[in-house]
Amino acid sequence: MKKIRLLIIFTILAISGIGCYSAFAAYNQVTELQEVISTDTISVTPSSQPQKQEKPRFSVKKTTIEEYKDLETVAPADLKTPDNVKSEIEYDPITGCYIMKTRVADMEISTPMMLTAKEYGDYSLRKSMQAYYHEKNNENIKGGKKKFDIFDMQFNLGPLDKVFGPGGVRITTQGSAELKMAIKTNKTDNPALSMEARRKTYFDFDEKIQANIKASVGNKLNFSMNYNTDATFSFDSQKLNLKYEGEEDQIIKSIEAGNVSMTTNSSLIQGGTSLFGIKTQLQFGKLTLTALASQQEAESKQVNSKNGAQLTEFTMGVDKYDENRHFFLAHNFRDNYETSVAKLPFISSGVTINRIEVWVTNKKSSYGNTRNLIAFADLGEEKQEHISNSHWQATGYANPANDANTLYKEIVNSYPDARNISLVGQVLAPLESYGISGGKDYVKIESARRLEASEYSINSQLGYISLNQRINADEVIAVAYEYTKNGEVFQVGEFAADISDASSSLIVKMLKSTTVMTSEPIWDLMMKNIYSLEAYQIQKDKFKLQIYFRNDTSGTQVTYMSLGDIKGKQLIKVMNLDRLDSKDEPNPDGVFDYVEGYTVTSNKGRIIFPVLEPFGSHLKKMIGGSVPDVDKYIYQELYDSTQTVARQFTDKNKFTLQGEYKASSGNTIQLNSMNVARGSVKVTAGGVTLVENVDYTVDYTMGTVTIINQSYADAGNIKVSLESQEMFNMQRKTLVGLDLNYDFTKNFRVGATIMHMGEKALTEKLTVGNEVINNTIWGVNTSYTTEFQWLTNLFNKIPTVNATAPSKLTINAEFAQLIPSTKQSKAVSYIDDFEYSQSQNDIRLPYAWNLASTPSMFPESKLSNDIAYGKNRALFAWYYIDRLFTQKNSNLTPVHIKNDLDQLSNHYVREVQSSEVFPNRELSYGESSLLQVLNLSFYPTERGPYSLDASNINPDGTLQNPEMRWGGIMRKMDNTDFESANIEYLQFWMLDPFIYDKNNGGYLYFNFGEISEDILKDGKKSFENGLPTDGNNDMVENTVWGKVSRQQSVTYAFDNNSEARARQDVGLEGLSTEEERNFGEYKNYVDRLRQVLSQETQQRYAYDQFSPFNDPAGDNYHFYRGVDYDDAEYSILERYKRYNGTEGNSNSPDEAEDSEYQSSKSVPDVEDINQDNTLDEYERYYQYGIKITPEDLVVGKNYITAEQESAVTLRNGESTTVKWYQFKIPLKEVTGDGSHMPRETVGSIQDFKTIRFARMFMTGFKKEIHLRLASLELVRGDWRSYNLRLHNDDKSGGTTLPAEGDLDVSVVNIEENAGQKPVNYVLPPGVTRIISPDQSQITQLNEQSISLKVTNLPSKNARAIYKTSGLDVRNYERLQMFVHAEKLIDDKTLKKIYILDVEMNGVSGLEVASKIRENDWDSIIIFATAYDKYHDDIFYNRLMVLDFICKYTGYERRLIDDVRAALDIIYKQKTFVFKYKNVIYRLPYSNICYIEKEPLIKRCTIHTINNRFYVVNSINKINNELGSEFLKTHQSCIVNLNNVRKLDLATNTLIFKNGISTSLLTEKMKKEVKKHVEFN
Repeated sequence: MKKIRLLIIFTILAISGIGCYSAFAAYNQVTELQEVISTDTISVTPSSQPQKQEKPRFSVKKTTIEEYKDLETVAPADLKTPDNVKSEIEYDPITGCYIMKTRVADMEISTPMMLTAKEYGDYSLRKSMQAYYHEKNNENIKGGKKKFDIFDMQFNLGPLDKVFGPGGVRITTQGSAELKMAIKTNKTDNPALSMEARRKTYFDFDEKIQANIKASVGNKLNFSMNYNTDATFSFDSQKLNLKYEGEEDQIIKSIEAGNVSMTTNSSLIQGGTSLFGIKTQLQFGKLTLTALASQQEAESKQVNSKNGAQLTEFTMGVDKYDENRHFFLAHNFRDNYETSVAKLPFISSGVTINRIEVWVTNKKSSYGNTRNLIAFADLGEEKQEHISNSHWQATGYANPANDANTLYKEIVNSYPDARNISLVGQVLAPLESYGISGGKDYVKIESARRLEASEYSINSQLGYISLNQRINADEVIAVAYEYTKNGEVFQVGEFAADISDASSSLIVKMLKSTTVMTSEPIWDLMMKNIYSLEAYQIQKDKFKLQIYFRNDTSGTQVTYMSLGDIKGKQLIKVMNLDRLDSKDEPNPDGVFDYVEGYTVTSNKGRIIFPVLEPFGSHLKKMIGGSVPDVDKYIYQELYDSTQTVARQFTDKNKFTLQGEYKASSGNTIQLNSMNVARGSVKVTAGGVTLVENVDYTVDYTMGTVTIINQSYADAGNIKVSLESQEMFNMQRKTLVGLDLNYDFTKNFRVGATIMHMGEKALTEKLTVGNEVINNTIWGVNTSYTTEFQWLTNLFNKIPTVNATAPSKLTINAEFAQLIPSTKQSKAVSYIDDFEYSQSQNDIRLPYAWNLASTPSMFPESKLSNDIAYGKNRALFAWYYIDRLFTQKNSNLTPVHIKNDLDQLSNHYVREVQSSEVFPNRELSYGESSLLQVLNLSFYPTERGPYSLDASNINPDGTLQNPEMRWGGIMRKMDNTDFESANIEYLQFWMLDPFIYDKNNGGYLYFNFGEISEDILKDGKKSFENGLPTDGNNDMVENTVWGKVSRQQSVTYAFDNNSEARARQDVGLEGLSTEEERNFGEYKNYVDRLRQVLSQETQQRYAYDQFSPFNDPAGDNYHFYRGVDYDDAEYSILERYKRYNGTEGNSNSPDEAEDSEYQSSKSVPDVEDINQDNTLDEYERYYQYGIKITPEDLVVGKNYITAEQESAVTLRNGESTTVKWYQFKIPLKEVTGDGSHMPRETVGSIQDFKTIRFARMFMTGFKKEIHLRLASLELVRGDWRSYNLRLHNDDKSGGTTLPAEGDLDVSVVNIEENAGQKPVNYVLPPGVTRIISPDQSQITQLNEQSISLKVTNLPSKNARAIYKTSGLDVRNYERLQMFVHAEKLIDDKTLKKIYILDVEMNGVSGLEVASKIRENDWDSIIIFATAYDKYHDDIFYNRLMVLDFICKYTGYERRLIDDVRAALDIIYKQKTFVFKYKNVIYRLPYSNICYIEKEPLIKRCTIHTINNRFYVVNSINKINNELGSEFLKTHQSCIVNLNNVRKLDLATNTLIFKNGISTSLLTEKMKKEVKKHVEFN
């Protein structure tokens, strides 16, 4: 209390003191004011009445300055003079005085007052002192009161003011910062993720900063920085600049650091604008020096525009025609095409397409206009030569029509049930006996999509359609159309309105099938004479086109060919593209005939040739018959084979199309760049530099220049140079320069510039054409300007001329020289370092695989709607093992598994480290060190889904004959065109499957091609979401398998009804488990099982939820976690047995009874695997087999190319070694080298143009087996095998001959093959592994080489690989390549020559020969000895020697002759030479399976190991030309006995090595073949 009182007293005293002090101050101030007032007087105008004169209390400033002392008067109580009142002092040179004037704006408000020089000096001094002390006083006041502001910081410099000038240091910050912090929890029911990865809780930080910082040091040094996290481009997010500016009289004018730019006075050396570095400007009198050291942040470009239009040049090879987009509607229109357009612009076809419907495979899930279709290739064809199968006969029509041949009527009348899309395959099956097969002669398309009129265009007079969007290789296009010709109406195909029943299929004309077959007539319907410029709205007035031919003699491109009848003619005229003049009169003028719709379509940017095969048959016809070797000049292969195959004929591919076009109008120039550096755009027109925003405007963001001065837009060429920051690479570019300018006078200047640009490579391996720049450029420039007023006056004397500005003459001159870097003696540029010569497509993901249909190698695959179709399907599981089982300290791991370290150490469930398989691979930052391993578990003694075999069952429930069982999976291919993508290999790493049990073995097969999607074969498409959700079965039908929906599939998704999923998620057979128990076939199956199984087994089955008693179909799903699994303490492998089930695999976890349940997929199970809405039923594929046995896991056999043995430490603490094997299966290898099972061809597949599916299955195993695949990849290569001869053969027509010998193209690298045996891969000399430039830590990249494996190569032959490139190698001196050669492992194809003596240093030559013949009957033995008495012994022992030479005089000559003869035997192969469609073929006998005569026409089909060829000749003449290994087994068939693998006496069928077969075999010839087969 006392303290409070004292505080109050102290406060009162303080306030009293302050009051007294204020009163005293006020008194003093009043006294001073009174003194001031007393000195001033106020004059008042006298009035008539005397008034008392009073003085003002305070001094008031005069409104008008009357004398000098008024300037010194202080009026403390006066108001401030308004800001718009300004007093100015001007010097009057006449009087020598200074005049002060007071103005408001331009109006003077007071009488001017004159000051002497002394008065003006005193006044100016007083004013400057007042201003100085006023500023200092303000600084002191503010410094004492203003708080520190972090956004506006100020500091005094002190003595440094003399260096940087007054003002101190000031840092100002503006902008905004936003920081978001959150905790997020995500739950994703994605079966591809592990359980722990499905739920994630994590911190989420997000920041947005936009800051602008400005700093100054005095008035000379300034700094600015912009930082923006929302910038579109990374290089735009930060901008900074530090600048020092000197005084006018200082040498250092400026120093800049950060984002700088440098311009010069030279147009030849332009400097740069997007630079980061240091720039300084110095001045020495009249000499100005600018120096720069920086890094470039943009690249320079130049764009040209000619005559007011931006022209785009184009160059394209003739092999780049617009494929799969333009189609003739029938062969008739194709045959009449050239005649109809021969007199353009007049069309003489007489045809008008009245209406058309175009249908395509529905891959867009668009169901607005859909119908089921059956598309026939031969529908409507009127000529027998255009009908692919002779079963259909022409009826004598002259034009295409439904009745032009017998096809339409036969299908409609004899096979009416074919309109049911589900029965097409079964109903049309009898046609297979005539060689009519699905996928080739016809296809069914379910829910085909009808194209809108805006999606295509039709040439109604010439009879072809053009699609806006190119269709894929595996898609079908079909049409129905009606046309009028010469007043008569014809129709081909059926319109949707013709068949009112929407469920009935339409019969239409097929223009393209899912399978590409160049030998079929349908191939010719695709137009190959249309080229796309990939541009739109091209203009006629600026269009140019020329055709060039590469003349090998001169090495240049010319527009003519000096051959036959076209000698001296331009190729554009030869191709009928120059027949008209500019007025469309028939007068060639050397210019392309621009005829809209017939030679050009402007809106789509397409060039159309008025001939069908411009560089093939047409060119040959125009050359004439006077040139004997005309075939080597024409490119017929371009039209007879696919684009990929045609490009191998490099000696024919010599034509190019070149020209230019204008694709837009107006004055806008596209810079082809975005985010152009501001200020970098320079525009010149006819050499004149234009002014931005006066002559042109620039949109720097979108990259466009608009010419706004029309006079420049219309005249001359416009050049635009710029610097683009859009995709500037990471490569460091350094720019240093020096610019000098000397001003002799203000009108005459001389300058010099020198600059150096250097690049630092990101890697040590530079490719050709991308070498680093290290160049210097220097130059000088001068300019002189003068004015002529007299010239202006002279012009003004001309009437109507009134020139005001003086005339001016400007002279500019400049010179520049580029000095390229001096070549280093060891500079290397790579054509290809092969690091990326192959890329992989990972197909390992288990969720992309589905249950497989029965492979064709099993007899039951031919059955349909028969439960025996799946009788041999055993249990097969495919999965990733979730890390919840194997990860240490996981709280999700079941206790019994966590404690079972031996189980966690099992090689078939444990985690696999990357270093275990790839010990030399260096992982990137953040990359997991664990590999996702695909597990394939095959249980041949346990039944698989939908396997209802109750006959071959043991009493314990296991399957009998496990070696005959199979299990497999299949998937769709995302890239179906293996030929274009050049997919060459299937490659995978597999763990040794026999670590614990070596008493097992079987086969692993891969199928690629057309594979039936009919998993439960009945011809009907099963999809779960088609099942009723209300129990009403009116829209379903029964098959032997179960229920199938009759509804059209619209989309594959479950109903949103909560109860719908339970009714629909029942598996592919459409039956729930309860329904299965009472369904016919399943009930019978269970009843039959009870008769076979033992009582003990039946009791066990009663409690087993997966037994046939509780799951008759065997398709129930169980998640790998579950309370029941934990209670029963299931092992990890047992938990995945039912993970691939289809019933109950899509339920919601909320609706499941088991709290641990998770679904394996969220969409319905369907048989339509590739989801094109059509059930594919065809089996046409290539099959590759691998023998999986302990003794066959050897490098060099079984496609095994490498072995990796690694030491691993297991969870139980034990250490062991395991082996991983690398398999590489060459997909295109035909015969093989004897080290593995040969490729088999199933069905009529011919090439790799359409590979829609893959199937993988296992068979032949006695016991369960687990395969672990660390990788499973399809490998594509940049380099292709060159399949033609490399040398010319004058007698046979050159390089159209097929290459001999087998070639496999692969790669070896340091990561996978460093431990390869017997020869490991090492780095080539001088080559090091590249350090990754995009990793935060040092990471070495892989180092790789290409590998070529050549076998069966005859003497004096060669094999090659190639890739298309446009390299200019004229500046290079030498070609260098590191090559390593090694012997093939266990080479079965290597034939040797042995030269033996009877006695060789105590060794018997006879015994050596006998040993050789034990395993080798192909090599050649020659005996050369002095003991001629052993001659009979040698031949008696049947050693098959070539010769026995006695060492008499001159025997060396005979020995040399024998060796030459032996070489001829080894390398000389017999071949069958023939000619077809102007192409000469030479087929080795070993490749020919059989030759078959076609009915009705004089043509034979040659069936080879991997292809089909045609020859126009009689079967008898061909038989006379062939060797003794061929046998004529039928009047229409010749068979190569050496390629017969098996004779099926029951079906009278010959089966060849590649899997194809023929039944053309008479009883007499059957005996001959039987002898041959039995002999072999």
